[in-house]
This record gives sequence, C-alpha cells and structure tokens, in this order.
Amino acid sequence: MHELALGITGNNAAFGAVGNPYDPKRIAGRYSGGNGAAIAARMAPAGLGSDTAVTPIAHARDTAGPMARSVADLALLDTVITGAKDALIPAQLKGLRIGVPKSLNDGVETETARLMADALAKLKAAGVELVEADIPGLMDLNNKLSFPIAPYEVTVDLPAYAKKFGIKLDLKGFADTIASPDVKGLFGALVKGEPPTIPKKVYEEAMKVHRPALIKTYADYFAQQKVAAMAFPTVPLPAAPIGDDQETLLEGKKVPTFPTFIRNTDPGSNAGVPGLSVPIGMTRSGLPVGFALDGPRGSDRKLLAIGLALEKLFGPIAAPK
Repeated sequence: MHELALGITGNNAAFGAVGNPYDPKRIAGRYSGGNGAAIAARMAPAGLGSDTAVTPIAHARDTAGPMARSVADLALLDTVITGAKDALIPAQLKGLRIGVPKSLNDGVETETARLMADALAKLKAAGVELVEADIPGLMDLNNKLSFPIAPYEVTVDLPAYAKKFGIKLDLKGFADTIASPDVKGLFGALVKGEPPTIPKKVYEEAMKVHRPALIKTYADYFAQQKVAAMAFPTVPLPAAPIGDDQETLLEGKKVPTFPTFIRNTDPGSNAGVPGLSVPIGMTRSGLPVGFALDGPRGSDRKLLAIGLALEKLFGPIAAPK
C-alpha cells in the first residue's frame, strides 16, 4: 500500500512500489493498491481496502472499502460484513434511470472516454434511461471541505490512536520515521504548523456548513432527477507510470497526480454516499477502465443489485497475463 495509506500511487519508499498486474511499471492506484493488485492478479477473491487510511486518520471519512473480482463476490462479502438478510438479484435495467453528470464525465482521457461512451450505449440499448443532468457547483462545494477535513482530523485522530495502543510517537515522531517523500511532506507540514494544517475554525465551517450542503446537493440531485444512481468514469485516466507521484500526463498535458485521480470519487466520499466501480473494458494498451456508480445514502444493496446487472451486460475483462 501507499505508506500509511496516505496517497494514491502506491509508490512506497519504505517497502517498494505496488505494481499494476496489467502493467507492473504502472500504479495499482488508490490507498490500498496492494490489496487491489492482489485481487486483480487472482491471488485472492476479495479483500478490504480503506478510505482514508489503515489507522484512524479522518473519522469523518474513514470507511472500509470491500473489493472483489466480481460483483457477486462483492455482494457476498457485503452480506457477511453487514449481516444483510435480503437475497440480492440483478436489478431490472429496462426503465432504470441513471444520471450522467457532465462535470464528472468531461475532461477525461481519450480511451477512457471511448470506453465510457460504449458502456453508456450498452445501457441505453438495454433500456436504461440516461438522464444527462449536471450537479451545479459540485466541485466547488467539494473543494471547500475535502482537504480541510483530513489534514485537521489527522492531528487529532492519529495521536489518539497511538496513545490507545501504546505507540510512543507524536506527529513529529511519525514524520521522522516516514520514508516516502510525499507522505513525509504532508506530515512535515503538519508538524511545522504550515499548510495544509487547517485552523479549527476552517474545519468546523467545513463540517457544519459545507458538508451538510454537499449531502443536500446529492440528495436533491437523486430526488429531483428521479435517478437510482449516477454514472461516471471511476478515474479520468488509466493507471499512471510508477514515479508520477507529483505530476502525470492527461492528454499530453501535465496535471497534479493526486487531485486528478481522486477527482470523480472524492465528492461522493465526502457526502457519505455508497459508490461502486465495475470494469467496462481495456484500453488499446491493455489497461482496465472502471465505470463508477454513486447512489443515494442508504442504497448500498440496491447499488449492488444494479452492479450485478451491469456485470452481465458488460461482461468480464481478461485476467492479467
């Protein structure tokens, strides 16, 4: 995994980088890339990732993230975790309304856009009603609370975790032991009291004003558009080369790695809505592309039922060589 799971490249300077099973010179992605890589490489049928990290980092966002080789296995794992009693069957696609927000579907890499367009065409052919309605102000609102939350809460949650389990390290102690430059830079800023350290007033405004507004924005979208879920590319581009920790290329232009890769999934995480990603195909260079769905709060099982139907519609992707 990325060191302390605080990053998305999996380029861990302490233990080595996580390679993508489809191209070991590229990242596996996200915080728990090693777990995802192991599942994709057919070493295990399922596993648990994390958002945000493996220790309490941001209690407003820390969530277990089940992963599996199929939606059916994911549904089984979800049943075990939640104790759900209802048997899941694939959702009826004919007449199902799915939102396609412009702000989450624009500005993506060419191959990703091609595969996404193909997937949406298959949905339409299967009788799904695609609702092309955007979510006004989504990114601006999300930016007001995304980074205030984690940098502030880590200064509270991590020392409390260390104290609970007898780990004799304060934030400076953690920072001194970190090997990865990007993670060390984050902790170094926290220790020195420089940005991204967040004043309590800014954090409280994010939690009391901006987060409720984001939650309402999602609830209003699902209710007003009468959609069961919204669809978008899981990430705007395929896996980046290992070493692109600060910047990577998107359509030939340099973009910041971390915010670019989390762009589409970050708002739903902050709003506390369930999200699901299923593969829809491979780029011409052999990298898998994901199709993401976010649903209303509390619709986890319904989202899994939709995922079961999509899995049949899209079909499986080939195992890595």
